Amino acid sequence: GTPVLITYCDNLNVAGICPRQVSIVKQRIVEHMRTLGFVMHEETEPELRCNSLGYEIDGESGVVSPSRDMAAKLSAAFAWLSRRPRVSGQQV
Repeated sequence: GTPVLITYCDNLNVAGICPRQVSIVKQRIVEHMRTLGFVMHEETEPELRCNSLGYEIDGESGVVSPSRDMAAKLSAAFAWLSRRPRVSGQQV
């Protein structure tokens, strides 16, 4: 499998089933971003389990789930919304 990119704002994750391919793609992206003047930070090597962008990614079991913190925030937001406050679509 070809690695895939998971991006959000200033975050970038490279996911795949082959650690070597993931490293190669990540390195190419880092090198390109540096030529554009960006400084990359918080780089990590391929790993089977990680937390990123509010999710726990378990490459060994193939399960991606909301982190406990994210799940608690979602639960609190839905509890608040269940009280039927007046909100716009943009606020939601």
